[in-house]
Amino acid sequence: SIGTPSASTTCTSRVSPGAPRVPPPSIGAEVDAQPTNESTIIHRIAGILTPVTTSSAPPILTPLVGRAGLLAEVRACAGRLVTLTGPPGVGKTRLARELFEERREGATWIDLAGAVAEDEVQARVADGLGLRPSWLEPVDLVDGLGWAIEGRGETWVVLDEAESCVDALRRVLPRWLALAPELRALVTSRERLGVADEALFDVPPLEPDEAVAQLRARSGLETGLEPLAAALDVVPLALEIAAARLTLLSPDAAAERLPSQLDVLTARGGRARASLRDTLRGAWLALDPEDQRAVDRCGVFAGPFTVDAAEAVVGEGALDALQRLRDRSLVARRGERLQLYAPIRSFAREQDAGDAADRHAAYFEARAERLDVSPLDELRAAHAHRPSRPLALALARLLVRRGPPKEALDALEDHDGPVVDALRGRALETLGRIDDAAAAFARAGDLAALASADLARGRIEEA
Repeated sequence: SIGTPSASTTCTSRVSPGAPRVPPPSIGAEVDAQPTNESTIIHRIAGILTPVTTSSAPPILTPLVGRAGLLAEVRACAGRLVTLTGPPGVGKTRLARELFEERREGATWIDLAGAVAEDEVQARVADGLGLRPSWLEPVDLVDGLGWAIEGRGETWVVLDEAESCVDALRRVLPRWLALAPELRALVTSRERLGVADEALFDVPPLEPDEAVAQLRARSGLETGLEPLAAALDVVPLALEIAAARLTLLSPDAAAERLPSQLDVLTARGGRARASLRDTLRGAWLALDPEDQRAVDRCGVFAGPFTVDAAEAVVGEGALDALQRLRDRSLVARRGERLQLYAPIRSFAREQDAGDAADRHAAYFEARAERLDVSPLDELRAAHAHRPSRPLALALARLLVRRGPPKEALDALEDHDGPVVDALRGRALETLGRIDDAAAAFARAGDLAALASADLARGRIEEA
């Protein structure tokens, strides 16, 4: 059941542009001058006489790992309209399925995948509720369905995969909730509806320990799973797909093959329905060209990135595009940084990103002297695309501090000079190649480092 709202619940109070057709009252408010004519009575009777069905909810094939806190928050929410949002593959449907199973009696599962127009949404809802179209007069099907739902009394529906028909739902769902006071709706969508009194829950990826537990439970392996979970950004569907590969591949080999994992079919209702790539492509095709370009260009980042870096890489209109991508759960926020989760990033890199790699390298090259430890992966990517001296030095400085020192030597291979020799000497010293390190320090004129190397060689008298 649904009780007191949790602290993490977000209720929107602004109706998004383009909806509703008739401004609805807040959910739960009285509907002014509700008709009591013969049509209303017929529709209410249709709802009363219709048997309550549980419809074709996808079966639970594996136990849910983690999510206890989020499930508790959703259960405690007092809202009559609850929306679970998040990127493709994050587990919105699986969470909804768990909640549906808890109250199967009187609950109805309605799959809205691919529905776009208002009449498609109405037809699927009527079908899911067992209402024959012939019972509903076509004069105002929205209100007719609302009265029929009211006639059923307490009704709990899941509207799954609603991102393709968000605009239609913005127009019809508030009206149904107003006409049927005992109706409660749980919506899964990459995008919020943005209507009054919507209780919003953003579904994040799993915690690292939960992701490892999921891989362990699905694969039967006990060790070596942490790097694979991290490489997949702990996205549940990506973890499921990777776990299936662990009967053939080692965890390290599976992590290296993320792009090929996008083509593995996912199971829905006991049948192969779509690959993760199909799901991501559908989300990408639903974007405007400007937003497609933005997500494609953000694919050049190796990990989390700042808004400033994204603006440099995406170009004009970046901030607005990033906001729209965030609203559609394609860009995540991690502290002060943004991020594309690994499956989305892998898909974006397959698209035409224009000069994004040049822009990315130029951004980090211009800041090479001021960068700290955090952007190591970005420096690696920038240097691989543009092996300039500033990027080589910045990368080598971080690698000397963090390792591996052999990679620092590789970055410095095509460069020379005192600064390069000083860094090269430190890397060689870390590798235990003291004679070579001393020679590098001597060329750099770094007497203190040279003395330290001589001490390490036992040549105290020269020190």
